[in-house]
Amino acid sequence: MTPYLIKNDFLVYFLKTKYDSINFANKGSGIPHVKPEMFWNIEVPLPPLNEQKRIVEKLDKLLAKVEAAKERLDKIPGILRKYRQSVLHAAVTGELTKDWRKKNNKDFDWQKRLLKDISDLRLGKMLDKAKNKGTNTKYLRNINVRWFSFNLDDLADIKTTKEEKEKLDIKNGDLLVCEGGEPGRCAVWEGGRNNLTFQKAIHRVRAHKNISPKWIAYNLKNDADNRELEKYFTGTTIKHLTGKSLKLYEIQIPPLEEQKEIVNRVEKFLSKADEIEARYKKAKEHVDKLSQSILAKAFRGELVPQDPNDPPAFELLEKIKYEKLVTKENLIKKRRAGEPAEKLLERIKVEKETVEKKKKRPIKRHK
Repeated sequence: MTPYLIKNDFLVYFLKTKYDSINFANKGSGIPHVKPEMFWNIEVPLPPLNEQKRIVEKLDKLLAKVEAAKERLDKIPGILRKYRQSVLHAAVTGELTKDWRKKNNKDFDWQKRLLKDISDLRLGKMLDKAKNKGTNTKYLRNINVRWFSFNLDDLADIKTTKEEKEKLDIKNGDLLVCEGGEPGRCAVWEGGRNNLTFQKAIHRVRAHKNISPKWIAYNLKNDADNRELEKYFTGTTIKHLTGKSLKLYEIQIPPLEEQKEIVNRVEKFLSKADEIEARYKKAKEHVDKLSQSILAKAFRGELVPQDPNDPPAFELLEKIKYEKLVTKENLIKKRRAGEPAEKLLERIKVEKETVEKKKKRPIKRHK
């Protein structure tokens, strides 16, 4: 289509509304291609040129605001990530409870200990269908353990004996730590009584009395963020956190009373971050749909007011017919330098009418 029939920007915006249907119908096993017969048969709305211009100008303004909103929203995950990291760093360095110690006349009395000295560690059950016996039991895999939470939507089954269930049970307060995948990723089980077990790719860390399992989890996450935890990993391409390495994990232990205060404060701050993240996801979902909603409104004729003084659309349709006629008859060569397309079409129309009149005249025969 030529620009005097439809504005390029108007057409581009319209095709964006057809993006999904165009790509859904693409073809080609290697590089996908749009089917020409489908593309060229897309029906395009054709308001008057002046209205097209108003629509494009309005879309430019509105969609620019949408993009600006997206850019601002895209910064939020990074801000939240840094916020969470700063909270945990302040927690494990003692900065978070500095005011608490001063208020309660407490000294900074933290002691370095190895994880093996403050907890009991155990790897889970080996996955071996040929050797496994007993009844089917749901078990935790790496994929089920997230940072500070569990995803129990996709639990697999494994055969376990009564003795294995007793040895590999999961109780409230147990810290489950990934051995592979993302080594060190962990969460504290608070799901109450269950009939779950865990596979060999997971460590169960059962903290001793006077040790908060969440305190251990905060330290692991902080060291994972600053990459200090990597010195405990084995393997070159695929990293693992073996039981031997995890036992030697060094951690500073504050008094239990301060551990509890730290956990309370961290949970409060992280809960606030979770609330903001939930609002962010909801806002992002809305903004992601906003562009298509605005475009749809534009091409329903609801975005800008219509002007009765605009040339009606049927005149444009007539011009399209003449344009096809020009192309078909190869009359485009007759266009004079600088001659507007409308003038050319009108002149061609007159010429064709003249030709038709001549055809209808009776032929004079010479005697």
